[in-house]
Amino acid sequence: MTILGASDEVMPGHRPPGALADLGDAVEVEVRPAPGDKGTELRARSRGPARSATYTQETARELRVALRRTKQIFEAGEVLRVDPTPHGHRKAAPAGFLVDKTTEQADKEGLL
Repeated sequence: MTILGASDEVMPGHRPPGALADLGDAVEVEVRPAPGDKGTELRARSRGPARSATYTQETARELRVALRRTKQIFEAGEVLRVDPTPHGHRKAAPAGFLVDKTTEQADKEGLL
């Protein structure tokens, strides 16, 4: 993942940034300058062996979520969220149902 910022800002003191730090020693994190002076390339991968397909999928999902949240915190200062209507209740309509499901899925992996 490419993050807009210098390598020493993205990973100060050679410690994993943001949500990647929460994963602890379970992940290996590496930073290097992105091609074309476009910021910093942040890479992370699991250190543990893949025991099953479920373990691999779950670990990959956690890494993607942590990388995305780290980028958002670094570039925007917060984890960006799409929330439904801030006040009141809306009727269950097909369009509202789709928005709710899309929002629910976006926080997991950002994929629909």
